[in-house]
Amino acid sequence: MINIIFDSSIFFQDRKFISSGFKQIKVLGKKGLISIHIPKYVQEECISKNEIEIAQELDSIVNNLNKIHLKGLDDEEILMVDSIVSELAELESAIQKSVKSNWEKFVNESNAKVHGLNEISIEKITIDYFNGNPPFKNRKSRKDFPDAFIFQSIRAIISTYENCVFISKDVAFRETVKSTFSIECFESLRSFIASGMYKPIKEIYEKELKLESEKESLANLKQLILEETNKYILNQFNYFQIEDELLLSDDKIGTIQGVSEIISNDFSVADVIFIEDIAYLNCDMFAKVLVDFYLNKNEYLMLDTSRQNEISISDWNKYVFWAEEKFDVELILEVSIKRKNLNVSDFIIEHIGVKEAILI
Repeated sequence: MINIIFDSSIFFQDRKFISSGFKQIKVLGKKGLISIHIPKYVQEECISKNEIEIAQELDSIVNNLNKIHLKGLDDEEILMVDSIVSELAELESAIQKSVKSNWEKFVNESNAKVHGLNEISIEKITIDYFNGNPPFKNRKSRKDFPDAFIFQSIRAIISTYENCVFISKDVAFRETVKSTFSIECFESLRSFIASGMYKPIKEIYEKELKLESEKESLANLKQLILEETNKYILNQFNYFQIEDELLLSDDKIGTIQGVSEIISNDFSVADVIFIEDIAYLNCDMFAKVLVDFYLNKNEYLMLDTSRQNEISISDWNKYVFWAEEKFDVELILEVSIKRKNLNVSDFIIEHIGVKEAILI
């Protein structure tokens, strides 16, 4: 598995994580096909930069609104402006929370690992600072402190994970990381995605995209699928042998003669399985059925009157009745559809069958 380490500069390019590259790695990360690593310093640097810039822009808006008082407004309009300024102050707090929430969402959706400052050596950073070791360009170069925290985080990550790559727009820092740790480095997500390293992952990603597209098609066809399975159950499903503890026959075996009413029917698109050119799904249906079974006459006579009234009987021989009783049942239906038929114009179900029937 490829372990991708990100620099702040990559997140600055797409702060909403909506580019094609970020969409791909979110899907691949969630599915465990790649692993995304974010130094805590990188995350905090990105969040703070967004918060500071938002605060500056809102302050600018508020300052401009406050100057409107000097433009000869009536008292009523001045109060309206003051109200807007007050709302903006509340909005700033909500926006700051939104920035953090946006990051939390990305981390969760991509299954990314955020590496805390406790994983790095502050002592090592201090020694490097005084000695001018990478990533410090000179001894006591304070401007390189941000890179130093990220640099040490990279050191900690590659000591634990194999097959690591680093992505950074910062040319000098990228080259320092490459020469120090001997790992593959890329200037952007786009260049990484275009590389040979990504090719086998891309093939998997494209298969996942196709799968998601087919599941979306299934979701669009859901009503049609349910209608077809309902028709099958009402018109073709009968003489189905069942073994169930609720039956009064000695061997607990009976025969479902047919379905008189469908109560509900559903399936989960998320649970659909694709094997080669076929999509397989299970419908979970609840219905009312009539079940035939052999019933010992002595056992029938021992039933209370209310239960006897629920059972229709006819003589089979001197020992048993041929009995019929109504039940609610849960039916598990197996449905298969060719992948090429997962569209409205070509829709056709390959097979419908009852996998299991459970009396309720």
